[in-house]
Formats: sequence, C-alpha cells, structure tokens
Amino acid sequence: MIFALVAMLVLFVVGLWLGELRWLHILYALIVALLGFVAFAFFGWHPAGYVVVIAAIDIVLILVIFKGDISLR
Repeated sequence: MIFALVAMLVLFVVGLWLGELRWLHILYALIVALLGFVAFAFFGWHPAGYVVVIAAIDIVLILVIFKGDISLR
C-alpha cells in the first residue's frame, strides 16, 4: 500500500510540474481516496481492496498526465 500512495504523490507532483493537472484534479483524487478509506474502515473490509482503489487512482492519473500516449515495447 505504501508503494501505491507514494506513486500517487509522485504523480501529483509530476502532473503539476508538467501542467497537466490542476489543484482541483488533485482534490478530486484525494476525496475519492478518503471516501474509499472511510468505506473500507467503516465496513471492515480487507485493506487489500483499498490498495485497489489507490491503484485505480494511480492509473487514472497516469492516463491524464500522459494523455494515454504510453507505448510498451
């Protein structure tokens, strides 16, 4: 879970630096992360599900920052 959180913070910095993210985008991502945390804590679900929420936010951030122009060779 630490890796996913660190990746999210790094993506925030990179997105702001490249000008692809606004503070409102970061606020939305943090709200989703907070709501996910509250839901998983309230219902007592396994923490691995919260890692999926953070990883999904990371994937969306990567697609927004790099505009889906990612090629794997």
